[in-house]
Amino acid sequence: MRIYQYSSGLILDEQFNSLGPEWSSTDPANTTIENGSLKLTHSFLRDVSFLREIPAGAGAFEAVVNYTPTAVNDRAGLILFKSSIETAELLESEDANQSNLENIKVIKNDDVFDLYMKRNGSFEFIDSATYSFSKIGFVVKQGSGSGFVPFRVDRFIITKNDRLEVVNLYERFKVELTIGSTLLTETADIRGKVTFALPHLITSGTLKIYDQQSNLIGEITTEFVGGDVYYYGSFLELRRDGVSLSDLNPNDIGNIAEGKLEEKLEIYNPTAAEVDDVKIQVKQYLVDNGYQWGDVAPDIYGTPGSYSDVLTIENLPGQASSFFWIKVEKQEEIMDEEIFFSIEIDH
Repeated sequence: MRIYQYSSGLILDEQFNSLGPEWSSTDPANTTIENGSLKLTHSFLRDVSFLREIPAGAGAFEAVVNYTPTAVNDRAGLILFKSSIETAELLESEDANQSNLENIKVIKNDDVFDLYMKRNGSFEFIDSATYSFSKIGFVVKQGSGSGFVPFRVDRFIITKNDRLEVVNLYERFKVELTIGSTLLTETADIRGKVTFALPHLITSGTLKIYDQQSNLIGEITTEFVGGDVYYYGSFLELRRDGVSLSDLNPNDIGNIAEGKLEEKLEIYNPTAAEVDDVKIQVKQYLVDNGYQWGDVAPDIYGTPGSYSDVLTIENLPGQASSFFWIKVEKQEEIMDEEIFFSIEIDH
């Protein structure tokens, strides 16, 4: 059993090596790439905007910026856009009492956009805008002068949201996320899930999972992205009729007829390495009953062998499958009752 990434939350990680076709500028002459950064220069004729469509599924945005205005009326920042008269702007301006701006972050929930600025290592909520904006980007306001400085963006990140999820845990498993000197701790709920709000949309950290007896059972150090889902379990795939079953949502594998359901399933090793001592057994799903009636058996030339509580596959070669049978049997008649259970794979 191990921790692995089930799905990624990353939508875009723009580091501005070039001006891609998905971006458009209202003033190309004042929009350039310089030393791996987007550079927007003020114009005395107009605002200079640099925009792109908000991708489907996007829920969080973060820009690493380099901009410290010192002249009056030198203003620039982030823009949300639908039309020339339907915009919202989060602008930085000259203020000797403020620390330098480091990052800009936007969290989107439907048409609600929460706007944040980071100074001295901490994000501060600035404002919220509610509207059906279709584009996002950056703007420098009209004006010029000897003291005006360019607005630079070193990196722009778009993710599904600003949260990291860990799933497929047992209730009361403890999960720790260490980011730098910060330790975050959550306990798995009845759904077997924990959620952490990430300080940055891409951040390095260490994730540790402890069982109910506080034994460390899983650990991974990596770069986490907002919207990532991490899974505690086996990387082996469970299949039915050659189709992978979902790890996260219930699968319909048939109906109980005359008190019994019997199905042939497949366990597949997608890696190149062989796996030894694979154990398969029926376990409780959430708080539902029904798992007590389940047993597993090896496949013997297309028919089930002897059923037992646990099936052990001594060796599963890389990119190979092993077939087995599952049986759910109950003596009394079941009327319009759904039976839920989990199939646990351990190795």
